[in-house]
Amino acid sequence: MKKLLILSALVLSASALSSSAFAADLRCTVGGDSQIGDCDAMIWGKRTAPASFKVENTVKPVSQYLWQSPSVCKTKTTYNCSFTATAMATYTGSVLVLYTDGTYESLTGTLRYEDGR
Repeated sequence: MKKLLILSALVLSASALSSSAFAADLRCTVGGDSQIGDCDAMIWGKRTAPASFKVENTVKPVSQYLWQSPSVCKTKTTYNCSFTATAMATYTGSVLVLYTDGTYESLTGTLRYEDGR
């Protein structure tokens, strides 16, 4: 019985590791700074800056992208959403990635920058 429990635990942990290793990423970019998940940058003297959220590293064919936020992205159905960010504001990017095999993945990230005021 102990061997069966240990084997089950190993199989579960291995499957959890393998599924997370193939998860898609949400990249945020503001100004020249680009990171996976969360962006926090300093752009001296700029009250607005170009910004974007972009889905990367999908491992299966995608059927559709459903953006929940930021609000300027809600009408988008592509893997990326570009907009103009305002200094000192925090933007949350949230997208539901629907795969052709019927599975889905929810991705979130934040973007914020300061202008040195």
